[in-house]
Amino acid sequence: MIHIQKFTFNPFGENTYVLYDDEKNAIIVDPGNVQDFETEEISNFITSQNLNIQNIILTHAHIDHILGLQWAYDTFKVPVLMHKIEKEILDRNPMTARNYGFFLKPFEGEIQYISEEDSVKIGVEEL
Repeated sequence: MIHIQKFTFNPFGENTYVLYDDEKNAIIVDPGNVQDFETEEISNFITSQNLNIQNIILTHAHIDHILGLQWAYDTFKVPVLMHKIEKEILDRNPMTARNYGFFLKPFEGEIQYISEEDSVKIGVEEL
C-alpha cells in the first residue's frame, strides 16, 4: 500500500509529497522546502518514519516545486526524475529567482528523464 504525506512549503504555498510503502521505500515529489524550518519538517518526517528515499520526482520544474531540490539531491543522493521538456524551465530558475528578489544556484545533480508511458516504482508498488 502507498502512503502519502503532504507538506505545504514556501511563500507560494506549494505542495510537496512523500510517498512511501509499507516497507519504508519512498520518493519525494516536488521538494519545495526553502526555509530551515520547512527542511527540518520534511527531514524529521523522513527520519521518524525511517524512510529509504529512492527517487526525487518533479511533476514540473516551476520554481516553487524545486526550491528544495538541491537539498533533497545532496541529502539522499538519488536521481531526479522529470520529463525532458522541463529541463529548460529548471535551467531558467536562477533567473526566475532573481525576478522574485532572491538568489538560487543552478541545480547540480543527476537527472533521469521519464515520459508519460513510464512507471515509477516505490518498492514493489508502481505508479
